[in-house]
Amino acid sequence: MSCLVWNAQSLNNKVDEVTQFLCDRQVDIACISETWLSSENSVTTFAIKEAGYQIDHSYRGKRGGGVAILWKQQFKVTCNLKNKIYESMQ
Repeated sequence: MSCLVWNAQSLNNKVDEVTQFLCDRQVDIACISETWLSSENSVTTFAIKEAGYQIDHSYRGKRGGGVAILWKQQFKVTCNLKNKIYESMQ
């Protein structure tokens, strides 16, 4: 199993490069920080799903921040980042 941790500093402006990287390196699970996503359903999450990955993410509600877990659609995964609320993490 191949796992990746990545500080993306925005998935929005580089989703094609990120999904290509994940597919080329056959990454099974990716934990991404600084996603900068701002909603549940967006062009970015659609592109990730089109590339064969599922995504669960928690966005910050303001500019920047956010975390996501991506996994190949073939895996049965249960996670829910939306029920966790953190002001900060050190």
